[in-house]
Amino acid sequence: MAYRWVGAEAIVLVLGSVLFVAGYWWTHPTVLAFGGQEGESLTVGQTHVISVADHLSGVDETVRVLDIAPRVVRDETAARFGFLTCVLKDANGGLGSGEERDIADFCATTGPTAGSTFGQDGRRSQILMTVTATRPGRLTIDGADVTYRRSGRHLFQTGTQAAGSLVEMTAR
Repeated sequence: MAYRWVGAEAIVLVLGSVLFVAGYWWTHPTVLAFGGQEGESLTVGQTHVISVADHLSGVDETVRVLDIAPRVVRDETAARFGFLTCVLKDANGGLGSGEERDIADFCATTGPTAGSTFGQDGRRSQILMTVTATRPGRLTIDGADVTYRRSGRHLFQTGTQAAGSLVEMTAR
């Protein structure tokens, strides 16, 4: 009789563990590429552009971006942030960081990120963050939180992933 309880407890423990792991996988997708660390300088009033994610780490898949927000660690600059999706002109190129005018050199098309499809048509894409400092100071950003939904091929997995680089900037 005691063996039955031990067996039942083991089954419950295994099923609970499987449900926990599946729940964690479901809410923590890892499709987007990660970055490194970089230092930048900003000019107050000029818009700077930083790559947050590259086309799905080389995976031929599209995801629907539901929401995106910067991960601000420190902001003495009262910065304004925006996001856009860039379909690259050259699949071997890409924009790491630069000025707003650089977007036209690298992107065939751009559009808003939240509510759009990222990785469209199998063409290489990037999610770009725009940053405009409104006063001098230091700004540290740890990429962005991207909430997205994967395709039916991945059971419509939905969750939030931290993506991008740690960027420390000084605005003058």
